[in-house]
Amino acid sequence: MSNFFIVAACIKKINAICGAYLWKGKADGNYTARVSWETITLEKKEGGLNCRDLVAWNKACILKLIWILFCNSGSLWVAWYKKEVQVLDGSLSNFWTKKPSQKHSWLANKLLRIRDIAYPWVKVKLGNGARTRFWTDNWTPFGSLEAFLSPVISRRMGVPANAMESILLKKKVDGVVWKDYSTSAIYKQLKHHAPLVPWFDIIWCKGGIPKHNFLSWLFVLNKCPTRDRLLTTDPACLLCNAAPEQSTIYYLINLRLPKPHNKLLLIAWQCVIYLLWTERNSRLHRRSFRSPQSLLTTLDLTVRNRCSSLRSQNPATSSSMIQLWSRLPPTLSPTTSFSPTTNRVTMAKKKYSNNENKGDGGGDKKTASITVVLKVDMHCDGCASKIVKCARAFKGVETVKSESDTGKLTVTGEVDPAKLQETLAEKTKKKVDLVSPQPKKDNKNKSDEDKNKEKKSSEEKKPKEAPVITAVLKLNFHCEGCIANIQKTVTKTKVPGYEADL
Repeated sequence: MSNFFIVAACIKKINAICGAYLWKGKADGNYTARVSWETITLEKKEGGLNCRDLVAWNKACILKLIWILFCNSGSLWVAWYKKEVQVLDGSLSNFWTKKPSQKHSWLANKLLRIRDIAYPWVKVKLGNGARTRFWTDNWTPFGSLEAFLSPVISRRMGVPANAMESILLKKKVDGVVWKDYSTSAIYKQLKHHAPLVPWFDIIWCKGGIPKHNFLSWLFVLNKCPTRDRLLTTDPACLLCNAAPEQSTIYYLINLRLPKPHNKLLLIAWQCVIYLLWTERNSRLHRRSFRSPQSLLTTLDLTVRNRCSSLRSQNPATSSSMIQLWSRLPPTLSPTTSFSPTTNRVTMAKKKYSNNENKGDGGGDKKTASITVVLKVDMHCDGCASKIVKCARAFKGVETVKSESDTGKLTVTGEVDPAKLQETLAEKTKKKVDLVSPQPKKDNKNKSDEDKNKEKKSSEEKKPKEAPVITAVLKLNFHCEGCIANIQKTVTKTKVPGYEADL
């Protein structure tokens, strides 16, 4: 790039490839740019992404050839250029007066076209004046005298156009004051600049997550495709369904907080923007819904992981940020605190409750999160949205995803598949089939067997009645007193009746 001019069509193609990779993630194919490339090439302090402007960078690299012409006389390329190229005619002063022509080479004409950019930096240091042109060289504080006084006035003064400084001021030879060449410094002066933005430190905060920074930058520029910027029939917000969807974002400026507080606040603020935008897109494009508690849990884990990742750079700031985040109310920080004391107490409570449940065998056991697939009759997107709302209202549901084409409804959460099927069928008045998980078929048979076992056990527990038996006994009776004693003995036993025959 420092040796050749890049054609404008080639630069345009390179910019198109870079834009496709930025907005689409691939170098090929069509894409929709949300921000113009001119804005993207601006510095971050000016509201851009600080991408390189190839037009200005190529000019900065080519200007080095002009610097070599005037300041590096020992270069082989300079010796060849002075001798063989007809532009200079053996003198460098002709570089400012010659005009582009078809007789010159393509490179020579390109250098002549951009010489006006390099002219202010090529300052002539006068010596004896033998090599300096009076009207065209940059030896005065006003630059070119011909341009400063206008050509009409310069012609009336009687000094020839190609006149050299013939006044011997010093014995030294004339030279050029442009010692060092910095391509980056020249590039910064050539590229387009814009006024500084007040939200630079808030969007591009140190320690922030890059994708969160990028999305916040788009929201500040009002370049996200929200419903108020699209031609849609329903401008309602997909998160609350109460107000129209807008991309208005409130950002904080001039935060006078300690460093850990400020950094933690900005990281959490950008994370909230990112989670709300992804949830909005999942509801709009994939028919997938998440509960507020699930979003809060994701927010909490993301902020904690980001604070922990900063420990290698600044351990003190990282630990203070984690402590600050742990002190938030439960509504903002859903998970338990990470402080040592609270961790010990919570772990002890969990062990105690687990031991009680194991010993007693009772207690309410929480069902694990499962994925339930249902098949529902969906005729249009309206039916799908209605069914999704009914499913989200069921207790324990975390995410809901619908496919109106196939009539498939996927629900994830701590739910009972059978109860969910019955509830949806009652509310939607439609046929709902349970695809997975399938109910167990042996439940009815097992229940019947249990009932039979219970009946048998109850019958076994009941006392059995003794059978009625007639017994004939032969005894020796001597008198009626003997008969009376035997009757007393028989009546004490449970005998329904007896007869005595003397």
